[in-house]
Order: sequence, then C-alpha cells, then structure tokens
Amino acid sequence: RYRDGSTRRPTRGERGAHFRARDSRATATRGGRGVVARRRLIRSFIHSSANLERANEDVRWRSMVSLSFRRRSKTTTMTRGEGGDARARVDDAEEDETGRWDAVIVGAGVAGASLAHALGREGRKVLVLERDMKQPDRIVGELLQPGGYLKLKELGLESCVEGIDAQKVYGYTMFKDGEVATMTYPLEGRSDDVAGRSFHNGRFVQKLREAARAVEGVELRQGTVKKLLNARGDEWSEGEVVAGVSYATGDTWDEKTQTVISTKSETKTVFAPLTVVCDGHFSSLRSKLSQATPEHPSHFVGLI
Repeated sequence: RYRDGSTRRPTRGERGAHFRARDSRATATRGGRGVVARRRLIRSFIHSSANLERANEDVRWRSMVSLSFRRRSKTTTMTRGEGGDARARVDDAEEDETGRWDAVIVGAGVAGASLAHALGREGRKVLVLERDMKQPDRIVGELLQPGGYLKLKELGLESCVEGIDAQKVYGYTMFKDGEVATMTYPLEGRSDDVAGRSFHNGRFVQKLREAARAVEGVELRQGTVKKLLNARGDEWSEGEVVAGVSYATGDTWDEKTQTVISTKSETKTVFAPLTVVCDGHFSSLRSKLSQATPEHPSHFVGLI
C-alpha cells in the first residue's frame, strides 16, 4: 500500500517524487549521504539490468531472424583462381561444389571411364558427365587386342572382361582365293590369361563404368555437355583456358539417329583445374577443339 492508502500503481512522476523526498530525508540523518548513494546505485543497477536483458532479447531476436533469412535466401557468387580455376558457388538451395573436383571428364566410354578410375585411385576427385548411362547397343569395338588387355591389367581393370561372355582370341585366320593364312599373337612368356578378347562392347563399357563408380572420389552423372567454359564462366574460345563445362540434365541420347533429344531440362555448370573431352566419334565439342574432319577409311563386316 502507498502513503495515500491505495494499492494503485503510482505514476512515474509520483515514484520520482517519492524517491527524491526519501533521499532528502535521508541526507538530514547521520550517514544519510551514504544511504542515498547506495539507493541510487541499487536503482541504477536495477535499471541497467533491465536494459541489459532487453538488449539481450533484442540480440537473440535479431539473430534468429538473420539465421532464418540466411537459410531461405539464394545467393550466387563467382570466384576465380589461377589456371582458369573459376567456380560458381551457390548456398543451401543447391549443392556447393566449389573446389570439389580435380577433373571433369566428358564422356564415360572406354577412355573416359578408364581415366576416371585411374585418377580416382590416385586420390583425385573426378566428375564424369555422360549423355546416356544406358548400356550402349551398337557394333563397335568388339575386339580387344592382347596389348589392350595388358593395359587393363596395368590399370587394375582386368576384371571388366569377366562376366560379359568374353571369348579369348589368340590370332587371325585369313581366307582369300582358296588360300588360308593363320597368324597368332606372339604370347610366348606371357601368363595364361593374356590374350585378345572378343565381347559385346556395351557390356564391357558398363563394367568399366561400374569400376570407376566404385572408386572413392569418382562420381558419374547423366548430362549432355553443351559448352566449354572459360575462367569467367562464359563460353570458351580459342586461346583461353578451359575452366569447366555447362551441361544439361534431362536430355536423352537417341542411339539410332545419333542425336540428342531435348526435353525439359536444367542447365548446370561445373568447374575444375582439368577438363578432359573424350565423348567419342560423334562428339559435339570436337569441332571447337580441332579442325580435323573424321574420315572412314574402311568398314568392318561381321558374319554370323
């Protein structure tokens, strides 16, 4: 209860007048100045504590708002380094691949998958982009010479000819004008497994892809590479360093017409210090890297 007998909360002016009157009375007594000083110190501490708590609440509220905003915002920046090491960096909305890859390989055929496997075993981070991950189904590359098998062994990929109905080949027999000529591979001193191999090329390629994918640090993605990129993220031109590629997801490869069928897709970019283009005979990037025109000096005919 207050001096007037009421229980109402006094106004700010009344509280101030009350404290000033009490302080005045205290100064008239012995040691009153010390009492006044202590009271003022206590009131100052109370007000300071209240203000500090409000300040802390304000900081916590602002921090939560800022954190929530950062989680929902989308920002993209571009960084550049030496040797065309430019990379797009995206926040939580997309996976940040800055500095993630040591090499980008275009094409997951015999060359691309084997290279990815070799680089991955060296501890490199490798991304392989292939326009069609389905098993290839066309007549090409059905015979692996003994030298090719020895190279597979050197790369640790000899198991890729197992389980695909591969047949060992030890030489050739030629027929012409009633005459027969047989030539055998010079395999003296080699182990029993060294020989040529005849197989379904598509099954062999799939085994190579599986071997590459099994190596830590190697990732295979289906996507059609549209452009080579320079360090600025623009389309590459002669005289510049290839810093990465732009590729589309969702497109499909028509094996019969040997063309890309465009569908609703998403374009992405990826950068690495090394970009290797080995996307085969029907490469869409060859004309940008070389002026040579592919020739067909002969044809292969198979009899069943």
